[in-house]
Amino acid sequence: MGDHLVQEQLGEGGMGAVYRVVHAPTGAVRAMKIVSLDDRQQALRFQREAEAMAALAPHEHVVAVHAAGQGPGFAWFVMDLATGGDLAERLRGGRLPPAEVVRVGVGVARGLAHLHARGLLHRDLKPSNVLFDERGAPRLADFGLVRRLDDSQTRLTETGVILGTPAYLSPEQVTGASDLDARVDVYALGMVLFEAATGRYPFDAASGALELLGQITRAPPPAPRALVPDLPPALEAVILRCLEKAPADRYASALEVAAALEAALAPPVPAPARARWRLLAAAGRRPASSAWRSSPRPRRRARRRPRRTARRRAGAARPARGRGRGRGASRRKALAAADEALRGRVARRPGGGAGRRARGPPRG
Repeated sequence: MGDHLVQEQLGEGGMGAVYRVVHAPTGAVRAMKIVSLDDRQQALRFQREAEAMAALAPHEHVVAVHAAGQGPGFAWFVMDLATGGDLAERLRGGRLPPAEVVRVGVGVARGLAHLHARGLLHRDLKPSNVLFDERGAPRLADFGLVRRLDDSQTRLTETGVILGTPAYLSPEQVTGASDLDARVDVYALGMVLFEAATGRYPFDAASGALELLGQITRAPPPAPRALVPDLPPALEAVILRCLEKAPADRYASALEVAAALEAALAPPVPAPARARWRLLAAAGRRPASSAWRSSPRPRRRARRRPRRTARRRAGAARPARGRGRGRGASRRKALAAADEALRGRVARRPGGGAGRRARGPPRG
């Protein structure tokens, strides 16, 4: 296959098989996906989309496509080899913790946003297509059904055969809508998040393909917290919004999903006590006593009373605060009376100065 030498088969699916290959010029070990092609039109579409994937800029959450080509009745893609397994293998051991669900979901959402920003839809997102590298970072893979956003064809072919995995189709894909956009991948991401958070598929996949497609278009998914009661409510809300039947009710982009997932487990930022008082007062509620004590009002410093003057100590009355023209005269009279009383008090004091009263001659 071009400059790549096939070593061994790694896995096989409904659309093709995956092989370990070696890049002959550099010795780099990679993975090759070989997809069966049924007709010439499909072959031309795969060739165009493979070239678009090979031209994508590298991204930490997207498996890089290094080369692509075609053979008689098949197409092949050479991609990075992810050594950490896939999400489907991890889910066989049970559901993931909420923090791990958020970490994987944010990575997948950012990888989808990278595709959408360059005009491409993945169209086949499922747990087996979420791979992990040697660092444990999630990476999108398997671009056999990727198509351009401006392509008028849907996932349904002219013969009515559904391409890809029916269990992860969006309702508009099942009904054959022609105006598909990034929200089909948002719906599939919601399916992956539901399965990762609860450990089970949201619908009855054992009831047959037709019944399953009917559930996707009509039946609401069960509430994740009904299956896992300790699941954070904010994470449940993100999953259910991704799984809305109407595209307009879902998140408009994968970046919005990533932001909502990050906020789902973010610790709440406490509002200042004053802001809480104002909000509660506006709602007509009195805060709890603990809320009032949590941020007490600053105490005002008591005013210091002025020291009593000598005139007050002498027993003089406080000058009256009059108004009008006589204010100055009455104040002067009051001050004079206070001075007189003060002089009399000093004169009566033993050992008083020059102002004290004269005493008679000493008794003989």
